[in-house]
Amino acid sequence: MSDRPSHRVPGLIEIAIFGSIAGVIWLGLYWTGFKFVGDPTVVSWITGAVVLALWSAKLFTGYAFQMYIARKERAWKQEAERSSTSQRAVSDQLGIERVYKTLREAAPDILRELERAKEIRLFLQVGRYMLGGDHTFVYDALKKRDRKDLYVRVLHASKDSPFLSEDRLRTRRSNIRAVQAGLENVLLQVRALRDEGIRLESRQHQEPYLWRLLFFDEVAYVSGYFFEKDNDEHAVVYRIVKGDKSLYQIFERYFEYLWEHYPPGSGTLQEIIPSSAESGAALLVRREGRFVLMVFDRSKTVDNRPMYRFAGIGGKRTNNETWLQCAMREGREETGCTVSIVSALESCYLDLLKRVGPINISDEPRPAAVIETPDEGTGFRAGWGKRYTTVYLASLEGELHLQSEIRGFLFVSGELLLRMYRESLTFKAFKDAGGEYKGDNPPNDAILRPYGAAELLALTLESGKDLLAPLGL
Repeated sequence: MSDRPSHRVPGLIEIAIFGSIAGVIWLGLYWTGFKFVGDPTVVSWITGAVVLALWSAKLFTGYAFQMYIARKERAWKQEAERSSTSQRAVSDQLGIERVYKTLREAAPDILRELERAKEIRLFLQVGRYMLGGDHTFVYDALKKRDRKDLYVRVLHASKDSPFLSEDRLRTRRSNIRAVQAGLENVLLQVRALRDEGIRLESRQHQEPYLWRLLFFDEVAYVSGYFFEKDNDEHAVVYRIVKGDKSLYQIFERYFEYLWEHYPPGSGTLQEIIPSSAESGAALLVRREGRFVLMVFDRSKTVDNRPMYRFAGIGGKRTNNETWLQCAMREGREETGCTVSIVSALESCYLDLLKRVGPINISDEPRPAAVIETPDEGTGFRAGWGKRYTTVYLASLEGELHLQSEIRGFLFVSGELLLRMYRESLTFKAFKDAGGEYKGDNPPNDAILRPYGAAELLALTLESGKDLLAPLGL
């Protein structure tokens, strides 16, 4: 339809029709009402005037109608252009690339992402359709794919979540047993995927039902919990691509905040530490009121001066060795002493952001801590290349003997350790402050810096806690 209507010339058929109508009107007027006029010409003029009026009215009405349609069409086109511009703006600024009616409709595209993405992050509640059911497509897809360069993080609801309490589930008319079974299945499938050699970390949250977030490299699938039940079958799913102003960044920051907020879930060390990650064990020892810490033989250069790191006594775990066995072996090898492990009163977790939080470890004897450190052999970026060190409390019997892999031992009080953590003292300043050393002396201007278990010890002392309380003075 054109923007402006045009006049149309009447056709022969239209003239014939109106001519016939004029004849009928003329005969009717002549025989029934206008015979007394006596002059047929007058009747003819009257009839012609009536017909002309009708024809003019018809033409005017048609023209007005065409003008009305033309205005409506222009308004519709303008609205369509504004709507198209608005949709393009939403796509460009918010990153929403596609909207699916349900999670099931989005499942084929999610499955393709599971088969090719290198970094996968999942934020779920029970995850019945993802990991919490008897047959879930996430578990099946990950089990079949190549493990190389694959890194998976799963953040799912905890059994202790107030939003999954029996009272809350009854209010929502949820199947309590099904929810509890779903949470158990998540833990079982996460453990099974780790056993398959997949580099997978999981943590448990206590967040309300707000969003389901699935991240695959630079694409995210987001679905809101808009319905009390069966969101998989009713809630829409948004496919969002990464961009400067995309919603992807907002949801990504939300996920990372929650990931750092919640420490690894409680359980055994085997459940907490990814099986594919490099790990080791360290000992924290106190003798005669002083901490005994190990100085690494290798140094780095900082501000044109050598820097030596010191940590708890320990090293890397070998194949098929438990963390406790590793701690015992490393303690004997590094010191030449008899090692006795003492169970910690409680355990804590030190993450890469230097935050210390409680963690419930069920192993016996109970470790004092699990520490995350960057794996400098593989590089570190946003969760990749982590090493895990399990820290035990121990007492040593016998004289310390220096081994070839270490430079020496520090004997330091809690007050001096805190000063070394805050100020990065040189070796000379350390000795001047009353610290004792056994081994190959570093240069006087060398910096001594706490690392790993020594850094954890300083952080807990700074907060007023004494991890080594079970060892006594």
